Amino acid sequence: MCELSCHGGALVTEKVLKTVLSAGARLAEPGEFTKRAFINGKMLLDEAEAVGEIIEADSERCLEAAAGNLESGVGKRLSGAKATINEIIARFFAVIDWPDEEIEEEERPALLEKLEKCEKLFSDAISGAAAGRIIKEGLSVVIAGAANAGKSTLMNAIADSERSIVTSVPGTTRDVVSETVSLRGLKIRLSDTAGLRESGDEIEKIGVFKAVSALKKADLILFAADSNDLGMETAEAAKTVAAAGKPFIAVFTKTDLSGFEDKDVPSALAALGLPKDLPSVALSAVTGENMAALADKTVAFAGVSEEKGPVIMSERQYGCLKEADEAVKRAIELIKQCEMPDKTVAELTAAVGALSRLDGTKADEEILKTIFDKFCVGK
Repeated sequence: MCELSCHGGALVTEKVLKTVLSAGARLAEPGEFTKRAFINGKMLLDEAEAVGEIIEADSERCLEAAAGNLESGVGKRLSGAKATINEIIARFFAVIDWPDEEIEEEERPALLEKLEKCEKLFSDAISGAAAGRIIKEGLSVVIAGAANAGKSTLMNAIADSERSIVTSVPGTTRDVVSETVSLRGLKIRLSDTAGLRESGDEIEKIGVFKAVSALKKADLILFAADSNDLGMETAEAAKTVAAAGKPFIAVFTKTDLSGFEDKDVPSALAALGLPKDLPSVALSAVTGENMAALADKTVAFAGVSEEKGPVIMSERQYGCLKEADEAVKRAIELIKQCEMPDKTVAELTAAVGALSRLDGTKADEEILKTIFDKFCVGK
């Protein structure tokens, strides 16, 4: 390999490239350098995927997670479990190959304990996949509430820009207004919506319909309630938000005008017919009071751990891990029921096969093509 440096002009670079290609060189394929590192055993397949995740990262949390996966991915973390399962397979093969050999009753608890530890490791990684999706794709957060509840002012405060039009006229927002922002390094796909209320205005009706549709697609809802007005319209809006069936935080707005404080939250929740343990915050988007508390609660909902460790952000990895976990669970039940050893071996072999596809020790060309074709040229 050699490296050529030339002046940065487009024409000079083009001529140098043509000269090099005419001399027998070729253009690198997408992800070729990373693919070569994988093929030559320098990294596991899930670590190679992490290179692509680093390139595509669009938030601090995503970049940190991808870098952690490159340094020590899930394949490396689960290598011990894979070795344990292979050892147990070997033990059962001895029973199958030698009729006089059998699994003693006192040996079963030890085998079960080993497999249960493996299964716990798998299930813990699977449960963290939801946070991995949020880290990669971002958290979908919808601001909703009655008309003139301060939703647009809240949107602008979180986005730190005049994204939504703010007026004193109820029903100003007629459509879903979206913006991608960063909270504590986490990507947030934030949406402001029309006020939830009955209206005879045809355009506003469409806006309310879109707002309700947005609620059903959200990961999290910020229910904005004007702390100066907790009457019937706000209570009806609360019912609409709760009916969406999505997690939500009650945000009592305009505290700079009402004098509303944290101690007033329980009675306000009761007045709106909301659970007393509902996550809530009283704030002023104008003065910034308690905006940090809202950011903390929003990021906490995402379940993104501060601890370093592999994070599953790939559907492929999730599928392999899920397959391994289910196979080990079936093997555990077979051992408990003292079933024929060949059935247990079949399940454990399936688990190892899934783990091998995850880390790339058994990966066909189609899988490699799918992964590396997403990379830019070279890399």
